[in-house]
Amino acid sequence: MLALPTALAIAALAAPAAADMASGYNVHNPHRRLVQRAVTTDAASVAKQTFDFVVIGGGIGGLVAGARLAEWSNQTVLILEAGGDGSDVVQAQTIPGYTYHHGVAFGSPYGWNYTTNVQAEAGNAVKAYPLGRGLGGSGAVNGMFWGKASAVEYNSWSETLFPDGKYKWNWDNMDAAIKKATTLQQPAQEQKDQFQIPVDPSAHGSSGPLQIGWSKYMYPILANWIPTWRTLGLPISDHSAGDPHGGTIVPSTMDAAQGARSDSRTGYIDNNNSPNLVVLTGHQGTKIIFSDKKDKNGNLVATGVQFAAADGATTYSVTANKEVIVSGGTIHSPKLLQLSGIGPKAHLESQGVTSLLDLPVGFNLQDHVSTSVVFNTVEGVETWGELSTNPELAAAELAKWNADRSGKWTYVNEATGYVSMADIAGDAANSITDSIDEASLIAQLSGRHNIPTSVQKGMATQFALQKKWMKTNIGQIEIILHMWGPTPNSLVLQCALQHPFSRGTVMINGTNPFNMPVINPDYFSASADATMMEHAHGFLRTFATTKPMGDVVTIEISPGANFTGAALQEYFRTGSGTEYHPLGTCAMLPQADGGVVDTNLKIYGTANVRVVDSSVIPMHISSHTMGTTYGVAEFGADIIKAENTKDFLNPSSSSSGTTKPTGATTDSSKPTGAAPASTGESAGMSTGAKIGVGVGVGIGGAALLGAILFFMCHRKKDKGGPAATDKTWYENGQQNNQWSNDRGEAYPMHAAGGNSFHQRSLSHSGSVSTMATADLPAARRYDEGGRYSNDSRGVL
Repeated sequence: MLALPTALAIAALAAPAAADMASGYNVHNPHRRLVQRAVTTDAASVAKQTFDFVVIGGGIGGLVAGARLAEWSNQTVLILEAGGDGSDVVQAQTIPGYTYHHGVAFGSPYGWNYTTNVQAEAGNAVKAYPLGRGLGGSGAVNGMFWGKASAVEYNSWSETLFPDGKYKWNWDNMDAAIKKATTLQQPAQEQKDQFQIPVDPSAHGSSGPLQIGWSKYMYPILANWIPTWRTLGLPISDHSAGDPHGGTIVPSTMDAAQGARSDSRTGYIDNNNSPNLVVLTGHQGTKIIFSDKKDKNGNLVATGVQFAAADGATTYSVTANKEVIVSGGTIHSPKLLQLSGIGPKAHLESQGVTSLLDLPVGFNLQDHVSTSVVFNTVEGVETWGELSTNPELAAAELAKWNADRSGKWTYVNEATGYVSMADIAGDAANSITDSIDEASLIAQLSGRHNIPTSVQKGMATQFALQKKWMKTNIGQIEIILHMWGPTPNSLVLQCALQHPFSRGTVMINGTNPFNMPVINPDYFSASADATMMEHAHGFLRTFATTKPMGDVVTIEISPGANFTGAALQEYFRTGSGTEYHPLGTCAMLPQADGGVVDTNLKIYGTANVRVVDSSVIPMHISSHTMGTTYGVAEFGADIIKAENTKDFLNPSSSSSGTTKPTGATTDSSKPTGAAPASTGESAGMSTGAKIGVGVGVGIGGAALLGAILFFMCHRKKDKGGPAATDKTWYENGQQNNQWSNDRGEAYPMHAAGGNSFHQRSLSHSGSVSTMATADLPAARRYDEGGRYSNDSRGVL
């Protein structure tokens, strides 16, 4: 007997197929779209199926990469996410102000509720280490800050850290990738003038899925922010323009017109109707399955992924026809790789895991460590804390938000700035920098973490860069005006170290994939970090007493102006914690320098496993990491497409990646609301092509998913799925171009009708835009006679 989803799918297909036959429409057209993509919690219906790409993790990296890959209608993509889809916490995730007052990152199923181990140099305390869990990842529960690092920092990735890489991770490419993700919503001119908000439209995107904008409501005290930076003689600029030095009021990941959070789920998934994209929530990737045979170059070949809902629950598996993409983030990506046998051999074997690849996965953990000083203000100053102490006001403002998406609940912290070493230490800056002995520091840190020699070599290069930057205007400390203090009329000035010399680790704790890993950022293990933070507190105090901010700030109430020297250090070491920006545990560096992935994001020693998330960022940046992570995912998706696309202008080339990501191209004259037409059929139809047969409107979710999986199963039956023990399936797939369908269309991601339910346009450029191939497969098709034919739309 047929399973229910399959039976429903067959029944649903019958009527549309018959109608198409009668009208002469090609029912086997691989580019015909289903009514929508499938999001499901039904693991049994996904298990044992074959997908072209399996993405592990539904956060920023995973959803962006998965959605972009699914733009190819002839490719199937599965995204596995451990958390929920957010439908049960809509208000908490959508209302900007609820992030701080009613957030779900702590103490809920939408947070991992992790902690560090004991931090010996930070008050000998265990620190909270919140991470987002659910579609959108941390981007769905975080503080929504938007920004980029400096051009100098991005350029260092390709010029200093990885000068011989095939792909250039530099300012030009990262800036283009980040812009591609975003659409800027400018603040009203009145608001811009009142708060002196610096906006450079050229520094932002204009047609990406992610909305960025400013809070509709800003507390009047914010009008003192920019003028105080000017009084101190520091610059004011849009911090997305390549030089985030000085003060600014940053945009947030916010659909300002709707007063609502924007994230990778709302931007890339909710309005994405790609029929070849399946998102399975409530199930955690637990292990990557590898073939027992390697490819001709001796690389491990991933054939699938195991996943489960919880400890002790049924373990399922799926087959990956092309690639496995790991997007668990800085903590979970190294955890999954280590559980799969990729990581430091000695540690893996000590935990009972068979080592397959000895790589420094989990080393190089870097994090922004943060602490705060609390000040009182003069009577009558409104601060954000009133929403937590005045229930009547909170209720009235919620009613206002529900009515027209305005009011105080649209506010989030956006006043920030970055200061250099000279800004905080004055004439002492150079002597502090010169006192740092890189060799001694590396030896000290290596003794604390048993750091491999290759990682030590990479640290030497990083530390030399950090010292160089300490003598420039590159930000060493971030300053944030936090409007939510312990009393209604108090405010907080927060400082966060941007380029820590301390290094930590993330390591598995046993073979159970549901065990919390051992997270050790090892805050202040480098004494230079504490020295910089001590000077940062001095800057906070100076800022608070500088006009016009000094006109509204009265006294320092925590820790108190009398805390200096050793007492101040004890205060911030004990009270410090993460700024929620860990990175670096699967570093994109040369293997000789402790790298885990190459510039194509592929793990060294594997044929088809990549990492696409913040864990690949090799060295910390003077910025919140969210914008950079979107850039990593967008540029990474382009690279994956480039390496899985044969050069259509050179039919003899293989699909091994001769296409290189270049500048963006967009054909704005094309309609984005309709799937491209196709004539003819392809003998090598991929999974996406098989599922491209139409499903009638009105089919339920189970029928839709059943239709997708039925055709995937049909393909597997006809052509055979890749066997884990077949030595040559991966190589043959590359050589025979069976992964590069000549009839495969790459079309832009869009919502139905080209608009979201908020009636705002989404992306009008396909993710292959940075490959200069936005319409390459459609532009010239290779016909049966061996000739390139013009596309029916006449686009060259």
